[in-house]
Order: sequence, then structure tokens, then C-alpha cells
Amino acid sequence: MTSHVIPVTNARGARSAFEARLVRLLGVAAFLCVPTAITVLRMTSPTAPVIRALCAYSPERMLHGEVWTLVGSGLLLSRLRMIGPTSFFIVALFLPYALTRGALFAGRTFLVGHVVATLAVAVVVISGALLGWHAASLVYHRVDVGASAGLAACAGALACVLYGRVRVLGALMLAGLLWYFVNGLVFGHGGGHGLTDVEHLVALAAGVVIEWRWGAPRPVEASAR
Repeated sequence: MTSHVIPVTNARGARSAFEARLVRLLGVAAFLCVPTAITVLRMTSPTAPVIRALCAYSPERMLHGEVWTLVGSGLLLSRLRMIGPTSFFIVALFLPYALTRGALFAGRTFLVGHVVATLAVAVVVISGALLGWHAASLVYHRVDVGASAGLAACAGALACVLYGRVRVLGALMLAGLLWYFVNGLVFGHGGGHGLTDVEHLVALAAGVVIEWRWGAPRPVEASAR
């Protein structure tokens, strides 16, 4: 008697892969709902003071002990817009990275990159303000919120992922990101904005380091015999 085995591995594998992508997509949607909800609450009179207390970061507030605003500021958008640089970074860079690494890892990269970049600039701003640097004094008192630093970190991490797969494309993507942020730093507005634009470069570097150090393990080459 000849037995026939019905292959079910491919079907199960395709279904599990689809389910994994669906879970990651739902996780990304849930993560993106958080800053949207917080920003909407800030626009509502009864909840606006609470959101400002939790998320309205400035170096001055942090220096006076309100360190929780470091994290909250990355989840409070300066404005809600359907089309803009933030929207582009979410769709073209954050979404592919989150689908590749998962919403939890991408969210961690986002928040760590945001906090590291904000702290790095805060050190310069606070020191400069104490020394009487006018540009630093302006930034010292200014409220700084938005997702741009966190998204820059995820963009750097995505370039690192791409570099691990197709080195030329990864290098080109990283070069393009560097050009974009340096261009904003050099040709941006005055009044201390150059200091805050440095955040994006620091966050970009932080994202590369996070992905390179703690991302998915890379294949190890077999040792020569």
C-alpha cells in the first residue's frame, strides 16, 4: 500500500506568519493611538492642565525635578496634521521598522532614543544658560514636545536593519538621513532652534546603536578549520 502525506506545513507556516504580521500591525496601531489621544486631550479644556503637567517638557522644568516630562514630551505632538514630516516618518520609516522588529521593541527604541537625545541637548542647554549664552537661555525656558527625536531613532535603527541585509541600501539610507537632519540644522531657523535640531542627529545615532547592539542576532560565520 502506498501512503500519501498531505503537506500542511506550508499552510500552517503561512497562517502563522500572517498572524504574526497582524499582531505586529495591531501593536503599532495601539502604540500610535497613544500620542494621538494625549494630543487630543491637551486640546480639551478639562484635561489640558493635566497633560501639560505630565508632558510639557523644558530643560527648566526638568532641572526643577519634573523629570517625568522627558518621556511624556515624546508622546505629546506639537500639532495634529494629516500630512507633514512626522506623518512621512511614521509611514515610511517607523511602520516598516515596527513590523520588522515588533511594536514593543520599536516603541522601546523610540522612547530610549527620544530620552537620550533630549538629555544630551539638555546638558548643553542648561550649561550654556548658566554661562549666559543667549541661544541656550531661549531653549532653556522653551517647551519642547514632539515625536521627531523618537522617530529619528527608529529611522536610524531601520537603516541599520537594512544595512545588515543589503549594505549599499542601508548606507545610502543612513547618508540620506544624515543629509536631511544636517540640512535642517544648518539652514533651520534661528533663535536657538539649532540646538534642538541636534536632538535629531543624537537620536539617529542612538537608534543605530540600539539596533546594532540589541537588535535581532546576526548570523555567525563558521570558524575556519
